[in-house]
Amino acid sequence: MHSMQPYCSKLVHCHNMQSSWQQTFRILANAGIESSEQEARLLLQHVTNQSLTELMCNLRRPLSADELAQLQVCITRRLRGEPLQYILGYVHFYGREFMVDSRALIPRPESELLIDMARSLPAQELTDGGNPLLADVGTGSGVIAVSLAYEFPNAWVLALDVSREALMVARRNIQRHSVSHRVDLVQGDLLNAIGMKCDIIIANLPYVCAADLPHLSREIACFEPQNALDGGVDGLSLISRLYMQAPGVLKPGGWLILEVGESQAATVVYSLSQDSRWESMTATADFRDIKRVVAARLVRTTLQ
Repeated sequence: MHSMQPYCSKLVHCHNMQSSWQQTFRILANAGIESSEQEARLLLQHVTNQSLTELMCNLRRPLSADELAQLQVCITRRLRGEPLQYILGYVHFYGREFMVDSRALIPRPESELLIDMARSLPAQELTDGGNPLLADVGTGSGVIAVSLAYEFPNAWVLALDVSREALMVARRNIQRHSVSHRVDLVQGDLLNAIGMKCDIIIANLPYVCAADLPHLSREIACFEPQNALDGGVDGLSLISRLYMQAPGVLKPGGWLILEVGESQAATVVYSLSQDSRWESMTATADFRDIKRVVAARLVRTTLQ
């Protein structure tokens, strides 16, 4: 775990939006924060509650004393390493805005591949004509479960997590997006709490090797929940448990879709290929050309 050093950078002579933006940008840039200008803009929008268009049209407007104080607090938090998403209180995922805080892992853009993979499956493979049942294991803030509910309007979604605190965040997002009638929250260890057969199981489980945890960036190591990061000795502790459990929960012909860490996809695909219950294994690369998503189908003749 990285130590958190005290930081103090005061805003001075911030007469209006433009000067506040410029000075915030310089403070963040001097601290080595990437995308400093964009982050400065987002912080300024946050404390003034303005859209980008409103901000650009009001660059000469003075900040109130309260706005300036809020901006100073946000800058201090950011300089201490707190992720921007936690400071703003929201993140965008699959084209929608979600609430996020330190009770749950910050959703990453590469996790959108899980939704893409589910959407790419032929409709006839999801259900025999009824409403498909989809399980989001390790739901965290619930962004995947909500996205699945949007993208599969006839589906019923189970959002599972072992963390009660994470499920509280997920509940807020489910309510915010008005999908409570089709998304059920379930607290439990992986698939142990499921008592019905699913068409698709999607999982973004912890996959950081335990030995790598102390070497993560300060933003991740000091602020994001450790239980959402720690994947055990090889990073695959929970993932391997899940794909051993999955045949007992999936319908024959159902799909398992997993997010994995860098250099883990080949190991997962190989392990699945050694189990005769699985077929059609694939590994899909993310925008950085890292094999990020592994998918496999449960054979239709599997004896449960």
